[in-house]
Amino acid sequence: MENDEQSKQGWHRVCLNTIVRKGIRLDSERLRILPMGSRVHIVERKDRRVRIDQPIQGWCSCKSSSGDTILSPLDKARDPAQDSLEIMTPTTANRKRITQEKDRWEKTYDKLDEDEQRTQKKINKIQEDNPEINLLMEQLQTMKQSLSTQKELLMVRDEAKTKIESHVEEEKNLKSIIEQDNLQLENLRNEMNDLKEKLDSKSEKMGVDNVEQLQERMNRITNDKEKALKRITQADALAKAAKEEVENMRKQMDNMFSSNKQDEVEYEYYPGDVVMIEGGVGIVVVRYCGLVEGILNGIDMSTVGPCVGVEMSDPNGNTSGRIGDREYFQVGQNFGAFFPFSRVKKRLTPEQLLHQLHNVIKNLTRSKIAKE
Repeated sequence: MENDEQSKQGWHRVCLNTIVRKGIRLDSERLRILPMGSRVHIVERKDRRVRIDQPIQGWCSCKSSSGDTILSPLDKARDPAQDSLEIMTPTTANRKRITQEKDRWEKTYDKLDEDEQRTQKKINKIQEDNPEINLLMEQLQTMKQSLSTQKELLMVRDEAKTKIESHVEEEKNLKSIIEQDNLQLENLRNEMNDLKEKLDSKSEKMGVDNVEQLQERMNRITNDKEKALKRITQADALAKAAKEEVENMRKQMDNMFSSNKQDEVEYEYYPGDVVMIEGGVGIVVVRYCGLVEGILNGIDMSTVGPCVGVEMSDPNGNTSGRIGDREYFQVGQNFGAFFPFSRVKKRLTPEQLLHQLHNVIKNLTRSKIAKE
């Protein structure tokens, strides 16, 4: 019973996208979405709900309400080092690692592919230029096939031996056959060794690489290429899953703040700007930018369009910043006014204001000197 309970815990694979929540209830706070292919560590089970501590602490479902499997146990016999990329949870934090892993295996694959091509060229060159070596290689391949066939026969004999151990006479006959097979196998091995020695001697005399060794190297390269290609495929799948998760998170964030962004409008002027209003008004300070509603001096301001609400240096305006029941900004009585953007002649930078102030002071100084 204890072993059965332990088998329900430990590392599991996410078979369907699942939501991790803070509590066991399905309406508790949502913490994160785990995509298909992720790995989770289960520490507690309650019906179809489980508590996990990796890659995040929380609760999720091991089966859907319709009975579909969401979390599947991982095979403990598998070598974790061989599965390091496959069990990696594709989150934003490890996207860089996934990309690096993919690049490493792509380089390995390219290197193996180049090595394979060079080795195959060597084999082809040796076989074309040296028919005797090619003939020995063919004989050696035939011997290898015979040896492989003989090994398979021995395996069949061994299985037959296990099945007929209770029958003495049949067992004796089988032993005789096995002895004959072993003798034949030994003869094949000796012939193969002789062929190898001839091949080595011939290759050494001709100053070429041993074709058999090159062929074995080709087999190793082919196996390594298949492993590298598998890693690349896994990295592509995880990178795609990580990208999809980031996109989902970005969409969720956009949805959370979309209502605020809809109310934001970019205008040409901002509160605090110093501008010049045409028509003799002069220099004023912007206190509000945007649309205005209500009646001001008999004008329906909603038909005017975007306006600047400004503060004047003298009480030459027509408002304190309020129109009707709404206060757009706050200044002294008649120190405020609203003007459409078309009345704004230009915005004055701090450098321009300082230059004008300098000219005013200079003119005042000259006037004072002239009066004296």
